[in-house]
Amino acid sequence: MNYTHLTQTERYQIYALRKAGQTQKQIAAILKRSESTICRELQRNTGGRGYRPKQTQKKAVERRAINAQPAVVEKRCRIGDWEADTLIGKNHRQAIVSLVERKSGLTLIVSTSSAPSVHRHKKPSK
Repeated sequence: MNYTHLTQTERYQIYALRKAGQTQKQIAAILKRSESTICRELQRNTGGRGYRPKQTQKKAVERRAINAQPAVVEKRCRIGDWEADTLIGKNHRQAIVSLVERKSGLTLIVSTSSAPSVHRHKKPSK
């Protein structure tokens, strides 16, 4: 199986074709992509303001950058390399941000609800 990521040009084409009233099946045929690729792209990246190719491309580049971290970070041999994750709640009304120091396992969790709180957990000793 030969998989390639959608390009920025393809994302703008999807946007224009959707605006022109094309179906997912028609868009897939025009771009010579599988229908499931177009379906997943639209499901994953369509929000309250519709499909936004510029923001979608930015998120895709950021996802790839996360995978391109230096090998020393993966080895967890030094203190100071942090990993961050964000969980967005239903209707985007609240979120939880977690920061994990990769060597020590020190974890900071912050809620962005109306009453923010911070929880700190230390990695259990082996």
